[in-house]
Formats: sequence, C-alpha cells, structure tokens
Amino acid sequence: PTNESMSSPGTAFALGLIPGVGAICNGEYLKAVVHVLIFGFLVSLAGSSKVGSFESLFGIMTAAFFFYMPLEARHTAKRNALRAAGLQLEDRAAAKQEENLWTGVILTVMGCLLFVNEWVGGFLEAALKFWPVVLIGFGAHKIREHLNRKKPLEAVEK
Repeated sequence: PTNESMSSPGTAFALGLIPGVGAICNGEYLKAVVHVLIFGFLVSLAGSSKVGSFESLFGIMTAAFFFYMPLEARHTAKRNALRAAGLQLEDRAAAKQEENLWTGVILTVMGCLLFVNEWVGGFLEAALKFWPVVLIGFGAHKIREHLNRKKPLEAVEK
C-alpha cells in the first residue's frame, strides 16, 4: 500500500479546473496552496491598474495557468496509478527537490514584487519592463544544461 492518493486521472482533471482542488485530489496539499496563491496573484495583477499596459499579459498568464492546473493534476494521478500498479517509474527525488526550489523562488519573487509595489508606486510596471531578461536567463540555462549533458557511452567510443 502507498500513501499516495488513488484518484482517477479523469477525476483529477475535472477537479483541477478549480484552483488547488486537483492537487488536493492527488494528496499534494502544499502544491494546492501554491496553485491557489499563484492563481490569485495572477488574477489580482490581471485586474490591477497598477501594472499599466501589462494587464493583458497577466490575463493570458492567468488563462494559461488555469489550463495547466487540471493537466498537471491528471498527469500526477496517472503517474500515481502506474506506481500503484507496480510499474517502476524514474526516481523523482531529485526532480522533487528542484520543484521545491522553484516553488520557493516563485513565491519569494511574487511576494517581493507585491511588497515593494505597495511602497513604491509604479514599481511593478517598471520592473515588468525587464521580463525579457527572465526569458534570456531561462534560455541560457537550458543551453548550458544541453551543453553540459553527458554524452551517451557509444558516442564517446566512436
């Protein structure tokens, strides 16, 4: 027996349409809280006049996150069902640690942005003008990962 939730992928998907409930269905309570916080953050920014011309960007991000939540809940429920059936899946310990790191980073950045924006009028709109830097950094990280990836043994032998 496992301590993972045994909901069906379809049920998890349907409940995932409600922010946080899909993660609760899969027994991931911290992830549920994070989903609710991120969704609330995006909704509040999409309707805020403090972000200026970036309201539509946050509207699109809110919609994308809304559709991500049920898909992620379905994927997790399917993975849990495969584990319960006895299939060996890759060890998720390292991936879980990296996921926890990114969750902490995202929540910290969101909190800092909102806090500073309350004290410095227009800060959020000015800070969001630099969002392409985040894309550049993420792209550079992915390129570095690709270049540092270990080559398969047969390619080394040739």
